[in-house]
Amino acid sequence: MKRTVCQGGSFTEAHNLLNNTGFVRSGAAYSTLTETYAYGRYSVALEVSNGSQTASFSASPLFAVKPAIVYVSKDATPAYPYDTLANGFTNIVDAMAFSESGMTINVADGVYTNASNIVLDKAVTLQSIAGAERTTVHSPVVSSAAWTISHAQAVLRGFTFLGQYATTRSTAVVAASAGTLADCVATNFTTSGTIFNASGACLFSNCVVSGCQTTGGWLVGLNFSGSMAANCRFTGNTLASTLTYLSSATLRNCLLADNVTAAGQPFLVNNYNGSGTIENCTIANNRTTSTDAGAYAVIASGTIRNTILWNNTLPGGVVRDWSGTASALTRCCSSTEGMTGTGCTTDDPCFSNAAKGRYWLKALSPCIDSGANQGWMTSATDLLGNPRIKRNSRGNGVVDMGCYEFSQSSFTLLSIK
Repeated sequence: MKRTVCQGGSFTEAHNLLNNTGFVRSGAAYSTLTETYAYGRYSVALEVSNGSQTASFSASPLFAVKPAIVYVSKDATPAYPYDTLANGFTNIVDAMAFSESGMTINVADGVYTNASNIVLDKAVTLQSIAGAERTTVHSPVVSSAAWTISHAQAVLRGFTFLGQYATTRSTAVVAASAGTLADCVATNFTTSGTIFNASGACLFSNCVVSGCQTTGGWLVGLNFSGSMAANCRFTGNTLASTLTYLSSATLRNCLLADNVTAAGQPFLVNNYNGSGTIENCTIANNRTTSTDAGAYAVIASGTIRNTILWNNTLPGGVVRDWSGTASALTRCCSSTEGMTGTGCTTDDPCFSNAAKGRYWLKALSPCIDSGANQGWMTSATDLLGNPRIKRNSRGNGVVDMGCYEFSQSSFTLLSIK
């Protein structure tokens, strides 16, 4: 690292640095002095003279030189600069306190407990090395959000957030006003707040919320222009309130299935004059126990495109997937009639095995090649990682409805001669 420590005219300069030897330099050539420092914490004593006047400055410590990547490992023996698994931090809280914008924190396999909740309010990437299946975090402090993301360049990636089902949190598990949450799993939480809540332009990507319970808040709140949940699975949760509240945001390539709610309005779409979008999602086999519910999804405005809404039920097993603005649904498949947008169908989508959570499509599904292609699909994948736009047996490269593209690899073809 290089750091300019003084500027001026012709001078005689002397300074001492912790970890460095003292030295003296003089002359006009040193009107700007730049030194190179190794990792470390530095105290500086500086004296400058022009022959008639002298000025001095000292600070302890003045600055620290830190690595771009630091590590967290249960087996580490912590030592500055924390840049290997051997000398890294043993917990995430200390690593975050040490971090500066532009740094990456790599977390090794293991089960970690955060002594305090984590706030990503700087441009830091906090990520597991081996992914969510092998890296679990407990957050026992329930009075504030377990994870807060508030910087546009902050990234939280690759963890399982494991709650205590018998203990009710009073706030969100993840509260994001900016930044990215990716490749994470939230499970076993009970909260009176929201599991994932977006209050700003943020992204929830390739995440799972399953086996959670809310006693008052939503499961997922997307309530801000620029917020998005993409390629996520929200399945098998029990809710006192709304499954998803969406306003001026985007829900894309997501599966919302097998959730139970007690809310009279289980799924709110742009109910406060928003212009949000739901596209290529599968919303199926959810149910509400509330006798106040007139339909599962209440649609006020916005766009619902290339989406399957199927067998979402009211008390007594009455199927009513949606109500509201019929023209908002285009290229959709629903078991509830009345859609007036183009390309919609009420034919059975032919899921592979919905009873076992397999919501991909069978070969005869009317949803195959029945969607409307969008620009974002060119390099996008579905919820199984298959290309959203591809040439299949029908050869026309048109996107399917729902969160899964039909794949020939799911079937065995026999050739009889």
